[in-house]
Amino acid sequence: MVDLRTKGALDHYYEEYQRDPDYIAEGLAIHFIEDVLNLMEEQGVTRDELAKRMGVSSAYISKLLNAPPNLTLRSVVRVAIALDANVFLGLRNSEGSRHARTLRH
Repeated sequence: MVDLRTKGALDHYYEEYQRDPDYIAEGLAIHFIEDVLNLMEEQGVTRDELAKRMGVSSAYISKLLNAPPNLTLRSVVRVAIALDANVFLGLRNSEGSRHARTLRH
């Protein structure tokens, strides 16, 4: 049990969530969606245009952009190809050394 008098209650929960796979996945998905939206804006691509480029429905794009925790690597790659972008996937050890792979098409 954590003594909340010596440590802020929010700090306790923050530390707990740092090891929660759902919390981490949601954060990664949100960052990905932010990147997608930024690229779409830079390129002047609408949701309908993105759907056409990916060969999917506009409803699929809405679901993809509004329900990020359900992203698959395949859907991430499909978006990257449609926006002529690269995907970076990697891990860092606790010392900060990075091990990453880049998908280039």
